[in-house]
Amino acid sequence: MIRRYFSIPLCVTLLCVTATVVVAETTHVLQRGETAYSVARRYNVPVEKLLEANGISDPTRLSVGTRLVIPESYRVEKNDTLWSIARRYGISVDELRRMNNKRETDVLRVGEVLVVPRIAQVTPDPPPGGDPPVIPDANGSTATTGGPWPHPGPREAMDGKFPGIAIRGTGGDEILSVSSGRVIYAGTYSTFGRVVFVQSVDGFIYVYGGTHEVNVKVGDLVRPGTVIGRLGANGEVASRVYFSVWKDDAYINPETAPRG
Repeated sequence: MIRRYFSIPLCVTLLCVTATVVVAETTHVLQRGETAYSVARRYNVPVEKLLEANGISDPTRLSVGTRLVIPESYRVEKNDTLWSIARRYGISVDELRRMNNKRETDVLRVGEVLVVPRIAQVTPDPPPGGDPPVIPDANGSTATTGGPWPHPGPREAMDGKFPGIAIRGTGGDEILSVSSGRVIYAGTYSTFGRVVFVQSVDGFIYVYGGTHEVNVKVGDLVRPGTVIGRLGANGEVASRVYFSVWKDDAYINPETAPRG
């Protein structure tokens, strides 16, 4: 049984970092010879969405040095709803409406292009078919995973003031997000090395510890499969992913915590 202790209660830390969350934006500084249309093509977004996101009514009057916010775009598909799109990008429905100047009575149309937050890079999905991976549990037996995990290695329960799951791996292994959400903290903490907190739109906070190399920053939006970081090559902390889930200052069993 692995025993680890934090010197400060997790709930206090979460309250502190949540209060200082800022949304990261991708921006582009207009260079000589560039136009709104060429910038839109470069970032593969509809030019009308680029102009709308920056409050530009006359694109011919842009000057060199103008800083443009680059939105992400999403084309509405059959059976999409504002709720399903908002959940996919880890934001609230109200925030999605504000970004697209939509009223509560507005109806989505298939093919409509929406502005959405830019999202961190996601690893390719595995090919369809096949059985879920079988890995040893804490007692050495084997069991199929009940959902995606940050790492496929053997898992052990963590005991003490900071409960969770420790997952053994090797240096360079990827640590993957198991849910959609926004990064609210990325930095060092106690004996867990570098730690990343991801908060879902439902209020669950997913904690990924033991990260040697962090690939995300505060404000980034992630989804299942996003590479949070990588394990280091040496040391006890670097050889394990420390995974824990919380909501409303209460610990949630990672085995049953929501995925997706």
